[in-house]
Amino acid sequence: MSDIPTEFGQLTELKELRMNANRIHGTIPTEIGKLTLMEKLILDYNRLSGTVPEELGLMKSLKEMTLYENDNLRGSVPNSICENAMEKIVTSCSLDCTCCTCV
Repeated sequence: MSDIPTEFGQLTELKELRMNANRIHGTIPTEIGKLTLMEKLILDYNRLSGTVPEELGLMKSLKEMTLYENDNLRGSVPNSICENAMEKIVTSCSLDCTCCTCV
């Protein structure tokens, strides 16, 4: 697979997106933040790059997000994500995050 399609932002009823270990590259599209019913966003073991979009903080139902083993993701996990009542955020240690477990 290549990039995460921006059209995924139109799947507004989607509650879980598991795209781990799919060799996805490119950035996490900001449109994913429109998925306000999303509970699990699993994107580990890919080739994602860039930063974690601030728009993911709009996903108020999000309980679990995994981003580890995406060594080209840089910067910080936005505070808006940490402010949600998340049960589990797992990232690579290359990302700064006050509420994450890094592996």
